[in-house]
Amino acid sequence: MLIRVDIREDVLYGLFHANIGTHATNTTHELRSESLPVGDVIISSPDGETDYIVFERKSLADLAASIRDGRYKEQSLRLQALPNVHNHNVVYIVEGDFSRYSERFSKIGKGALQSAMCSLNYYKGFSVVRCMSIAETFEIILSYANKLAASPAPYGYYHTVHKDADANANANANADADYCSALKVKQVKCENITPQNIGEIMLCNIPGVSNKTAAAVMKKYGTLRALMEALQACGSGECLDDIRLETQRRLSKQCIQTIYNFLMG
Repeated sequence: MLIRVDIREDVLYGLFHANIGTHATNTTHELRSESLPVGDVIISSPDGETDYIVFERKSLADLAASIRDGRYKEQSLRLQALPNVHNHNVVYIVEGDFSRYSERFSKIGKGALQSAMCSLNYYKGFSVVRCMSIAETFEIILSYANKLAASPAPYGYYHTVHKDADANANANANADADYCSALKVKQVKCENITPQNIGEIMLCNIPGVSNKTAAAVMKKYGTLRALMEALQACGSGECLDDIRLETQRRLSKQCIQTIYNFLMG
């Protein structure tokens, strides 16, 4: 499995770096430190094309602070907007001992934290796991990676059983959603959006287009304007046929047609 840890999680990355060889049942895990647009740790397929599960780590103090300044709601919206990961496979890991928690500085009580965890699970559909320390967080995440690596088909319940049902439900929900509200749900924080990456971000919002695919397309064309001019000139998606991902795989015909339909339709 590919385990990607956000660059801000230096302590957690250090635990993985120091222990992954001794704790892992499958020593072929690849570890990377990256600036992740969402989540703190993502377990992906070895080629990085498929994200299986996303972890958001919160200490009790972190959760209280995010509730107080509004980040709690904003973060959950960005996690809900992930195109290819079911909410069930977004796992909030909440660290800390409630018996030692104090609301002295945050002014957020234990009841509010417990209510937030209930909302994350029951109303938003995320998975919520409790633990006592960052060391335990490391062990939990590594256990997931080992379990997925040992499985010949690492896709979860909602991918294999509810794939078609979820697609229909999402299509209906999107059709009914308020347009202006939908625009506010972003996968990337506003301050991280630049003229250089806006093309990739916009392509990633096309159904079926992964981060890797968007990066490969924009590497060739540089800007959305250049991409759209190329698509218009050839009158189809044939100009994308020669694009290869890092694994040297070409883009699928379905993916190319989807990009063409969304940009030129």
